[in-house]
Amino acid sequence: MVFLPVPDDSFADKMRELLGLCIRIDEGAQRTYEDLADRCSDTVLAEVFSRMGADERAHQEWWTKLLEAYDAGLVPELSGEMGLLLDRLREIAAELDQGLGTGIACDDLDAMLETAARLEFFMLDPVFGELIELTEPGNTSRHLTAYGHHIERLAGAIEGHYRRNELAVFLAGVLRRSWRDFFRAATLTRYDQLTHALNRRGFLVSLDQWAAWSSRYGRPLAVVVMDLDNFKRINDTHGHAAGDLALVAFANAVRETVRESDLIGRQGGDEFAVIAPETDEEALTHLLDRIVRDAAAKAQREWPYRETTPISVSAGGAWTAGDDGVAGDTLLTAADDALYAAKAEGRSRASAPVRVSPGEHHHRSGSAPS
Repeated sequence: MVFLPVPDDSFADKMRELLGLCIRIDEGAQRTYEDLADRCSDTVLAEVFSRMGADERAHQEWWTKLLEAYDAGLVPELSGEMGLLLDRLREIAAELDQGLGTGIACDDLDAMLETAARLEFFMLDPVFGELIELTEPGNTSRHLTAYGHHIERLAGAIEGHYRRNELAVFLAGVLRRSWRDFFRAATLTRYDQLTHALNRRGFLVSLDQWAAWSSRYGRPLAVVVMDLDNFKRINDTHGHAAGDLALVAFANAVRETVRESDLIGRQGGDEFAVIAPETDEEALTHLLDRIVRDAAAKAQREWPYRETTPISVSAGGAWTAGDDGVAGDTLLTAADDALYAAKAEGRSRASAPVRVSPGEHHHRSGSAPS
């Protein structure tokens, strides 16, 4: 993979500041927890604070690697209103700079736990949900699960050590509910709840990010569009619940077939799409073959009605070399055209990859046969 420098423009500067603020916030959280651990008179609770500090150190290293990857041209820029995100992160960093928890007596366990709870409320700001998605596209759940354990560690400490018993359960409950709200905000707005693939909105946002990255750094980018052949027949023959089983089996099979860096989205109905960074014509040809052959076979093995109604897949793909400024929606439409061609050729196949250049117009007339 080629490392390319980031152009020195104002947006790149804002992106660096944003990631730098994330590092600074986790540094502040780490210092706070280490200070609480050093001064806490209760050895069990001190160990909890120490482990929380170690978590924050890992988070800090995580953001640092992300910033390095961004500077190397390996991460797309964040979509959305950068100014609003920066303002919120600056506020959180300023709060931490004031020194949360300083001056608390070593035996004032309640004040220490209140400080830790206040700190985690800052860290549950929705702004981090979108940022997490950039670290490992399509693998957000692993990071959210790890942070869920982090939150649960503190909630358990509050229940076990907070001496104002009438508030302990309330504080722990509020912290857990805030985490659930954060988790929902980070997943429900971007992911399809049936297949756990990106929903159409989440997919298009990610596609815009990666298309901008491709143009900026001159790196290849591919998009695949695919669907199940004769899906209507599955629903008509076995019912919509069986159709849902087929969609889940196929989504899981695609997830196992593509790379971890590829993003899977559900466009609607039985149509899915994949964003594949660093994928040129040869790599896209192999990817299409794996989806039509391997993913279809994997889905078939999980499909309870395979004897009477076998699963097959058609797919189309489009790619750009990255030095020509092709927009994400243009790539998606070209891949959709290629899917239509595969359907017209007889289904259970992939058409040849399409290279997209600036100024080309792709428009599929009508719907492809199922």
